[in-house]
Amino acid sequence: MDGGGYCTNTKSGRSERNDYERLWGIEKNPELCFYDRVVRIFVALLAFTLNQSAWATKPVVAVFEIKNEARLKRKFVKQLRDLVAAELTKNNTFSVVPNFEIQKALREKQADSYKQCYDESCQIEIGKEIAAEMTLATAIKKLGSQCIITMQLFDLRSGASSKSGTARGSCGEDSVVESLFGCTAQITGASKSPIGVARSTGPSFSSGQVTEAKGRLIVEGSPKGASVEVKGPQKYLEVLALPASLDSLVPGSYSVKVTANGYVEKELKTNVQADQTEVVRIALDLLAKISIRGTPAGAKVELFDAEGTRLATGSFPLSGNGIRPGTYRVKVSRAGYVSYEKEHILTAGNLTQIQVDLLNTKSPFTKEVFQIDKDLPDYQRETAQDCVGGNRFSCMNFAKIYVEGLGVKKNRKRAGTIYKTLCDEGYQTACGESFYYGVGTPMDHSKAAAFYRKACDGQEMGGCYNLGYMHKKGQGVGKDLGRALSLYRKACDGGEMLSCQNLALMYKRGNGVGKDLGRALSLYRKACDGGNMGGCYNLAVMYDNGEGVGKDLGRAISLYRKACDGGDMSGCYNLAIEYDRGEGIGKDLGRALSLYRKACDGGAMLGCNNLGYMYHYGQGVAKDLSRAASLYKKACDGGSNIGCKNLKKL
Repeated sequence: MDGGGYCTNTKSGRSERNDYERLWGIEKNPELCFYDRVVRIFVALLAFTLNQSAWATKPVVAVFEIKNEARLKRKFVKQLRDLVAAELTKNNTFSVVPNFEIQKALREKQADSYKQCYDESCQIEIGKEIAAEMTLATAIKKLGSQCIITMQLFDLRSGASSKSGTARGSCGEDSVVESLFGCTAQITGASKSPIGVARSTGPSFSSGQVTEAKGRLIVEGSPKGASVEVKGPQKYLEVLALPASLDSLVPGSYSVKVTANGYVEKELKTNVQADQTEVVRIALDLLAKISIRGTPAGAKVELFDAEGTRLATGSFPLSGNGIRPGTYRVKVSRAGYVSYEKEHILTAGNLTQIQVDLLNTKSPFTKEVFQIDKDLPDYQRETAQDCVGGNRFSCMNFAKIYVEGLGVKKNRKRAGTIYKTLCDEGYQTACGESFYYGVGTPMDHSKAAAFYRKACDGQEMGGCYNLGYMHKKGQGVGKDLGRALSLYRKACDGGEMLSCQNLALMYKRGNGVGKDLGRALSLYRKACDGGNMGGCYNLAVMYDNGEGVGKDLGRAISLYRKACDGGDMSGCYNLAIEYDRGEGIGKDLGRALSLYRKACDGGAMLGCNNLGYMYHYGQGVAKDLSRAASLYKKACDGGSNIGCKNLKKL
């Protein structure tokens, strides 16, 4: 048999709590997968023959910060980078890696040399790290009175430059923008005139006399129908809808402001010249939303921007719409409770939901209870630190880390102590957890359900979610999918992101409700944006399989990485698979090995199996049959059938 065969299974979604009702991507088995592989190759070839276009995907590009050698204003140059990214995605030419992912990858590099990633070697390394297929390097240089813009598109898959562009003009901001559009058009192959390009309309004559020459202004962009306000010389004022065209304008300087509900307004200045047409394009960014919920009632909730300016103050629940995307600080306080203060990133067009449950300062929690395990993985450490910082919602998750051994050795005694302490403080969900898991008290699902019901009635959304789960499974209560659906919906609307994830699963499978992949996709996205890494993983699966959305492997890889970085080991496992097979990303066995190890250490038994396989056959690492046997055994002991089979055949 072929020792390098793969057994490929369709990636599926995850179920409630921490039951993983999915196949985790691929499982390697050197002797059991041959016929499956032959069939899949035949089907793949047939599908390719019937419809090659179905396999086409947009290249994923990492657009790096522009190298500013012309000493232009830094804020202006950053805006130019965003403009380039927007142009690349026009007409579905490219997919662009979100800038925050590039910045995150750069921050993870400790060396100072990574603070400014302008050289090719740095950009190639970061590009591979964030699963990009191409990188775009842009530089602006000043030569005499001219500003020269150069662009270089590098293909990470072939290891060679793909396209380049160059444009020049004066160093005024308007002229630089014109040059930038022209340069970007060379990369994308766009035929549209770049911003600000003048087109001659010829002189105007009347009654045998030359009239005063006028100019024309065209405003294009998105969203269509947005309000366009144009001000100019001689107290000129005109308000139209996007796209807009204004004729017979007196030559001079004009300001153009575009506004629309739900979008960040933008304003720019442009010059209209006699006998010429000026074209400007303005694309608005969506605004963000925030919702802050929690306990105790009457706590003071404050929202600050990155400069420390207080934007809002109130009590639970505090909601905000029409907020510019960016970093904001949330502070929650009340006398007698441990204050909470943390930064959160609000993204364009998304609702960020934050749950904060303050700990009482008289809590019997001790340093021993609060102690953060020195062996706790980084992706779990933030949860522990939030708990220590006074968020009892995080303390609940902290306890679950030890109940289920998520990255650490199981410690039911410690978990039971945390649950009991929270329960004694009146947190009904914690009381229910103690009885559900049987930690610190005998297991009793009926009593657990009673506490969850009391918690839900008291607006503890975790209690609503858990009660919904028990109705879905028929644990301690009668099985009732309709009731489960209703409770999941209430908890999701109340900010419990795990509930959004499991509500999505019910819509995806048509379980107790009509099957609706679009609704499932929306709910997974909401869960992911709200910080639930399982939601990110399942959203990735839908993009990977093209379920309810166009197949987009680049987007899937980006989401797998986000899930993995956030502590979802299935995300690490599937990301490892992509590196292992070189699908949608450059083949990198070393990276695959590292990710399989992380998945295995985090409790993903198929990660242990595949790591064992790599040691078994010396792929990306020296061959080590003893190490392979140990890993196969760990996978087998952890419930992986294929690990047991590989151990038996070793």
